[in-house]
Amino acid sequence: MRKISLTDGRLSVDILPDCGGALGALRWRSPAGLTCDILHPACAENIDGRDAGKMSCLPVGPFAGSETGVTAQCGLTEWTVQDGSNIRATLTLQQVFTGQEDLPHGPAAICQFLQRFELGPDGLRLQFTVTNIGVQPMPAHAGLRLRLNRRAQNLIRGELTPVADTTGADRCAAS
Repeated sequence: MRKISLTDGRLSVDILPDCGGALGALRWRSPAGLTCDILHPACAENIDGRDAGKMSCLPVGPFAGSETGVTAQCGLTEWTVQDGSNIRATLTLQQVFTGQEDLPHGPAAICQFLQRFELGPDGLRLQFTVTNIGVQPMPAHAGLRLRLNRRAQNLIRGELTPVADTTGADRCAAS
């Protein structure tokens, strides 16, 4: 199982491209040298067993309402690593969504997932984008499922609170 590790000396993140593009861990090193898991880390057994519920952070891809009859099996699909360095990585995945009935013009929808991870002065920035590259409309919801390590809040002395993003989306940051 491939693992991409990013670190800037203060934060480190483990990315699992073969396990749905999930995060295996997000850690912070205090100035005193104490290491703290901000997200609950996935153990080797859960990674090998591809247990989505035990990953630190899992991208949640598009799905349509049952009224459209469109389904997809994104699950823990293997993602393609487009680029990577010690502080940056980009992963992509193309997914075909099919309808309940055979469509004369091909699949119901095709989409491209993109995940960008970057460690910087403000912490970890994670961008998750879904683009419909097919000809059919694709009603969808997308986001990230985080598995917070509640014990870490005592160590970082703060609460995780939503902050406004210039793009209009919300993200979490330690205050």
